[in-house]
Amino acid sequence: MVYNEELLERFNLREKANMLFKSGLIDKTQELEIRRQYKTPFYTPTIAIKALLFLAGILGVSTISGPLTLLFSGGGDIGLRIMTFIVGFGVILLNDRILIRDKYHYKSGLTRALSYSGSTFIYFALLGYNLESKYAYLLLALGFTSIIYIRYIDLLALAASILLFYYTLFSVFYDLGGLFQNLIPIVFMLMSWIFYVLIRRIETKNTSEIYSSSFTIGKSIFLILLYASGNYYVVRELSISLMGLSLEAGENIPFYLLFYVTSTFIPLAYLLLGIKNKSILFIRFGIICLILSFITLKYYYSFGMPVLTITLTGAFLIGLALGILNYLKRIRKGFTREKLLHKDWDTEDFSAIIISQTAGGVPQSEKDLFQGGQFGGGGAGGQF
Repeated sequence: MVYNEELLERFNLREKANMLFKSGLIDKTQELEIRRQYKTPFYTPTIAIKALLFLAGILGVSTISGPLTLLFSGGGDIGLRIMTFIVGFGVILLNDRILIRDKYHYKSGLTRALSYSGSTFIYFALLGYNLESKYAYLLLALGFTSIIYIRYIDLLALAASILLFYYTLFSVFYDLGGLFQNLIPIVFMLMSWIFYVLIRRIETKNTSEIYSSSFTIGKSIFLILLYASGNYYVVRELSISLMGLSLEAGENIPFYLLFYVTSTFIPLAYLLLGIKNKSILFIRFGIICLILSFITLKYYYSFGMPVLTITLTGAFLIGLALGILNYLKRIRKGFTREKLLHKDWDTEDFSAIIISQTAGGVPQSEKDLFQGGQFGGGGAGGQF
């Protein structure tokens, strides 16, 4: 990782303090004291500035590479690849040594532009532009996106590496043909569940806040892929469009009963696991997937009177939502309708958000929460 880990822990601690202040769990004095004790030199502009810096970075690299391409074009493919590698290496060096380590840019938009463009230049310098093996491109792209994530904690690179892995796996089974093509959805479901379980185990052993968003992104992608791989509509339509499957009237896809079951029970399983484990992530995906399953059912089986069906379904969902909101006015077995924490991502584990006095320390247990602090303002700044 190119960033200083201790500074990142401090930066995340300040972010958590701001979230706790917005949630009303600490006051402004306590938040300011935390920010004073855990100062960081990172430059993190607003989203608009990040977008502008990203565009400026891409334009800058393009402007530099244009004349160099003309200069080395006489050397043929080898000369072009040498130039491409030099530019890519120089861009990465500028990004890592100057912007990040000296100027302390942290996901400023400019750093992302340089890391992406520099890696792309080196990628094509290594493989060239006319290589026939698609697996070489796929595997190297998977390696590059993984390195970008590990080095810069880039969530887009993490998502890209996961999707590239699945696309590579799909290509292997597709090229094998026959039964292997029919097994693609089943393999995808198994892989998604295995990866989800692995991420959960790693997450339980990891006390650092640096990777908390990475865990949430990873879990979300694998839960989506698990459901999509078992959804009857997705499997049927992709089998027809991508694999050239031809179905006569009354015919069905291979293992269709399995996909009927998975389309129905995966959303229900998500909801049950979410309620049992108090995981808002599972509850959200359970609701979304349940709606998609109803749409899938409606697509293939019409009940007649579509206007009446839609109206009654909408009325039922609104009534159900109002009933649950009214029921959860009071805390019921650990559930409430109130948003206790103003957090962007998953709030499935309340205690994991509370950080101890030292940056990157072990979260406090629930019995230690809200019992006073150690420094000014009568608050809980040192030990929440």
